Formats: sequence, C-alpha cells, structure tokens
Amino acid sequence: DDELDARMLRRWLREQNIVNTARVAVLPLRGTVGHFDVIDEANRAHWAAELKALDAGVVILDCLRPVLDALGLNENGEAGIFLTAFDALLAESGAGEAVVTHHMGHSGERSRGDTRIRDWPDVEWKLVREADDQGDQNANARRYFSAYGRDVDVPESLLTYDQTSRRLLIAGGSRKDTAADGVVPDLLDYLTSNPGASQRQIETALGDHTRAMVRAAIGKAVDRGLVTREPGPKNAIRHRISPSAPSAPEVRQRTVSECASAPIGRAAHTHPAEGEFAAAHSLLQQELGAVEIEGAR
Repeated sequence: DDELDARMLRRWLREQNIVNTARVAVLPLRGTVGHFDVIDEANRAHWAAELKALDAGVVILDCLRPVLDALGLNENGEAGIFLTAFDALLAESGAGEAVVTHHMGHSGERSRGDTRIRDWPDVEWKLVREADDQGDQNANARRYFSAYGRDVDVPESLLTYDQTSRRLLIAGGSRKDTAADGVVPDLLDYLTSNPGASQRQIETALGDHTRAMVRAAIGKAVDRGLVTREPGPKNAIRHRISPSAPSAPEVRQRTVSECASAPIGRAAHTHPAEGEFAAAHSLLQQELGAVEIEGAR
C-alpha cells in the first residue's frame, strides 16, 4: 500500500475482522515508494525473493499512480514500462495472480492516463459511486460494480454491504435500473388517480423525470405485474394498476461465489534496506494482534 499511513492501514485492517492473519503480509510504502523500483533488475530480484519467501500467491498493489511518480514515469505514456516490469516480478516470484488499483479521472469513468493501463489487465473491474449533490461527502451514496475482460462480463450492478457476513453483495441492477425503480412509485400514484392513461400522458404528468426513465419505469411496472397495458382508441395503449398487483419482488442477493472472480491485473533507484520488508511485516502483525484474515479482498 502506497497511499495510507501505517496507523490508518492497521486500523482499517482491524476493522475488517480478518481471520487468518498469517496468510496476509502487508507493507506500508507511503514515503518510501521509490524502493519499489522493479524496473531495476537487481531491485526486482530482491522483491521477487521476498515474495517467494512468503509463498505469495496473489500480489495486490494499491495503487499505481504513486509508484509511477516515484519512478519518474509519465502516467499518460509510460505506465507500460512499469507494468511490464511488474509482470516480470510476478513471474520471478512465482505469484499466480495480481490486482493493481488505479483511479479514474474526475470527469469520466475510465482509468486515467495511458491506454496501456486498460489493455494490460486480463479483467478490468470498475467501482463507481452514484453522483449526488453531496459529492464525495456522502458516505451513503450507492456503489456500483462491473467487470469486463477475458472470459468475464459482469454488467453494472448495485452493491450492498451485508453486516452479518461482512461481504459486499450484488443487490440490484445498474444505475439506470435503480433510477427507473425510483420512478415506479410516482407512476403508480399517477395511475391510481388516472387509470387508462397513455404513455404520452404519463410522460407529461411525470415531467420531473426524463422520458427515458418514465418509459423504463413503465416497463418495470408491467414486468412486475403492477401495471397492465390494454389497447385504446386510435392505437393508443392504456395503462392501469393491475387488480392483483403484488408487492414489488425483493432482489435476490447473489453470493460471492456466484460473481465473476477473475483479478483485475496480471496486475530514485534505491534498494530496500536489509530486512525492511520483514521488519515492516512483523510490526504490522504485532499491531493486528489476534485479528485474522479470511481470503484476499
């Protein structure tokens, strides 16, 4: 980890209620990111030996930009230099998988910088937060996950956090689906007072929502058996509340085992001081105490 200070990193790990701490080695690198210079062959050999000694099966680098900055690489055109060396590190250490996190641009929803950052991984996972008036200050804003790559195609889906299992679960559809869900109550209220309304009348009455959202809401309500459609004069389609309208069905939460699990990644020239990795790992283990880790996050 090259972004959090050691105290915050320890606190966040403790809050994960990790089970098997011996299965995880964590190294805070903020302030010493330049030591992770795997472009230099001798330095890479050192890191590979450290990872091999830990029998590391998965390497997680969080996150990419500080390493590029520390090594004097331009995010917009030279990220591939580091990623190629990182591939070599994984091969030399025997690690089978890797995850590299990288931030999106402020105005878009794709990784910043070099296109190599997008074509390097086997699978690109995307985690986005729903925009609202509170911006980054709203901790309760909904999060959405999607993944696309080799043999993986997970459409954008709403996430929820289960307090009992302490896991993120897929709980719904995309942002568009969620927005349409929010229009359904307004649709039902309108049709209660205006049975037989046409689609155009509904769109006009619900003018606070976009036409696309109103149409999506009508489709959802019909699919759920909440609203019926019937032919009207001049080829119009009339909409009414279904006489036997059930409650909206609950969205089944898919378990982690049902979700695609492929990783995102394959994922100053100074050498680390002797034993630095082991010392940092030992210190972190002492701080974690009896807290344990249950699989890679």
